[in-house]
Amino acid sequence: EFVQQLLSRMCHYQHGHINSFLKPMLQRDFISLLPQKGLDHVAENILSYLYADSLCSAELVCKEWYRVISEGMLWKKLIERKVRTDSLWRGLAERRSWIQYLFKPKPGKTHPNHKFYRSLFPKIIADIESIENNWRLGRHNLQRINCRSENSKGVYCLQYDDHKIVSGL
Repeated sequence: EFVQQLLSRMCHYQHGHINSFLKPMLQRDFISLLPQKGLDHVAENILSYLYADSLCSAELVCKEWYRVISEGMLWKKLIERKVRTDSLWRGLAERRSWIQYLFKPKPGKTHPNHKFYRSLFPKIIADIESIENNWRLGRHNLQRINCRSENSKGVYCLQYDDHKIVSGL
């Protein structure tokens, strides 16, 4: 009650001074505080919702945030999320063979460290941009397949893998 009356008698300029004095006292870095309470997984979960640009910025906040991101393998998790939800990422992961470093490791194998995934992400983005530019600028290699379907009215079914294409005419 005393503080309320005191504040009500002050001018706007004085309120500004009090605000600048109290603000640092009220700010908390909860991401850094959570691991101190044994809640690393909560801090990791919060930061796992960040996109790549924000994750880059978060790594630079302080050593503790960097530790949470690196020990939580958040770059790996971001790549895995992209591979699960985007067919282009999935195809690249399989074709470029870096899918072996994602998800659960095979028995007897371990995954690379955080820095591997941190450097892999921009390489993937560059690869995607290169592919999109090639298509946009017409720099692609078109291969025609002669399937001898002159007497047929078209292709009725088609299956393919990395080595062969099988069609039903």
